[in-house]
Amino acid sequence: MHLRVLAIAATAPAILAPAAAVKSDHQVTDLDKAKKAFCGFEAPRVGPRRMEESLYPRLNPTEDLSVDVYVHVLARPEEKKHNESEFLLTRRDLERQMDVINKSFKPTNISFGLKEVDWIVTEQLTSYEDEKIYGLVRNEEFKSLRKGGKSALNLYFFNATDTVGGLTGRRSKPDEISGCFVSSNTVPGGANPRFNMGKTAVHEIGHWLGCHLHSDLGINCGSELEE
Repeated sequence: MHLRVLAIAATAPAILAPAAAVKSDHQVTDLDKAKKAFCGFEAPRVGPRRMEESLYPRLNPTEDLSVDVYVHVLARPEEKKHNESEFLLTRRDLERQMDVINKSFKPTNISFGLKEVDWIVTEQLTSYEDEKIYGLVRNEEFKSLRKGGKSALNLYFFNATDTVGGLTGRRSKPDEISGCFVSSNTVPGGANPRFNMGKTAVHEIGHWLGCHLHSDLGINCGSELEE
C-alpha cells in the first residue's frame, strides 16, 4: 500500500538537480538575485499524519488513476504583454511541464491530463518572502478560478521574482483552495538555472496527493501514513 507513496517521494530530490538544457518559450524573469527555494506546505499537526479518505484509492499501485488538470497563469498588471493572450508561460511551456509531471508519477500509475488553461491579470499577488504568501490559498479571487470536480488538480503559476518554490492548499481545509501555487520560473527551461526542470510542481503535487513529508527533508513520507 505504501509503494505508490514511496514512488512519489522519490521524485522530490530531483528538484535540486542540475538543470536540463531545455529552452522555455518565455524567460519569465531574471532570478540571479533569488535567495532560496521555498515550500509553503504546512503538514497537519493533529494526530498521526495520514492520507485523506478520499485519496485512499490513490495508494493502490495496481489501479490506474487519471487526474484532470486545470492551469491558471497569474500575472501582475505590469507583467502582461501588450496584445498577447499568453504571457509569462505559453501553452508549450505548460505542455513541457505536464510531460515532466507525467514522467515523474508514471511509477505510481497516476496520469495527469491538461484540460484547460487560462491567463489572468491580478493585483492580488504578493512576494514569496512576505508572510502574506500563505494567504494565497485562501484568496477568494483565486478560489473563484478553480475548475473541475473535487478530484481535479488546479495549478496556479505566477512569477516569484525573489525566490522559487511553491505552496499547496489542503483538500481537508475548507477555507483553502485545493490546488498548488508554483513559481512560473521553475517550469522546464524557466528563468532560474538551478530550479528549471519542472520538479517543483511535482513536489507540490506530491503534497496535494497527501505526501506530507518528502524524502528530500530527510524523512520517508511513506512511513508517516497510516493504513
